[in-house]
Amino acid sequence: MLFPSTVAGSLPKPSWLAEPNKLWPQWRLQGEELAAAKLDATLLAIKWQEDADIDIVCDGEMSRQHFVHGFLEFVDGIDFAHKVEMGIRGDRYKAMVPVVNGELKLKGRVHQPEARHARAHTKRKLKITLPGPMTISDTVADSHYGDKVKMAMAFAGLLNKEARALEKDGVDVIQLDEPAFNVFMDDVAGWGIEALHRAIDGLKCTTAVHICYGYGIKANTDWKETLGAESDGSVVVRNPTAIEERKGIERGRDEDEKQADARLPGRILPKRGEPPAEIFRPRTERRRFDVCDISGQ
Repeated sequence: MLFPSTVAGSLPKPSWLAEPNKLWPQWRLQGEELAAAKLDATLLAIKWQEDADIDIVCDGEMSRQHFVHGFLEFVDGIDFAHKVEMGIRGDRYKAMVPVVNGELKLKGRVHQPEARHARAHTKRKLKITLPGPMTISDTVADSHYGDKVKMAMAFAGLLNKEARALEKDGVDVIQLDEPAFNVFMDDVAGWGIEALHRAIDGLKCTTAVHICYGYGIKANTDWKETLGAESDGSVVVRNPTAIEERKGIERGRDEDEKQADARLPGRILPKRGEPPAEIFRPRTERRRFDVCDISGQ
C-alpha cells in the first residue's frame, strides 16, 4: 500500500435524518429517536466507506448539524440563545454565531456515542474529526475573554480533553479541521500552530490537520474566482495581479525560508519536494502532526 486512504470527514446525511442539500439542515427527529437515528446513520456512513474500500473510515459527522457547532453544543460558557451576526474567515462572509459569555468548560463527553458505536462495528482504522481552535475562535463572538489567543488556547484545552478520551475509546486517527488557516497566515505562525500542539498534547494515536477553503457556498465560490491556480506547471490566469504576486513570492521563497527557519516557531510553507507532513515542523522536540491535508472544495 502506497498510503492509506480516507475521506475528509463529513458525508451527506440521509434524508430520513436531516434535510438534504442544506448547510444548516434541520433534524427530522427528536429526543431518543434522533439519538438512535444518528447512530444508524453512522453505521451507514461506515458501510459506504467500506464498500469503497477506504482504509481509514470515519463516522461521517452524522451526529453534527455543523462541524464547529457540533462541538460547541457540549461546552459551557456558550450562549446559543442570543446569536449575533459577525463576519468570519476574514469577513469573507457573515454568519449568525453563538456568543462566549463565560469560562469555557466541557459539559461532558462530546463524541463518545458515535465513536464507540463506530469502533464496535468496524475492524478498520477509525478516524474522528474535531474543529481546530483557531477556526472555532473565528466562528464565535467573544464577550468574556477579550483576547482571541487566550480564548483559542482555552478551546485547545477542551479539544485535548476530548481527544484523549477519544483515543481511549479506540480511535486510531484524530483530525483537527482548520479552514481558518487559509485566511490568517500571520496568526498561523504567531499562535495557530501552538494552539494545535496544545490540542494534541499527550496523544499517542495518529494526528492529522485538514485545511480547506470552506463550504461551497456562493461567498466562497465568488472569492475563489479571484484567485489564480497552478496545475502541471501551467498557470490558469483568473486574476493577473494574483498571479504576479504569486510569482514574486516564489522568486523570494528560498531566501525567505532561510530567514523563517531562524525566527518562526514552525514553517508555514513546505520546501519544494517536501511532503505535507513536514509543514508543521516545530524547532523544539514537540510532537508534530503525522498528516497534513490541504484541499479546496
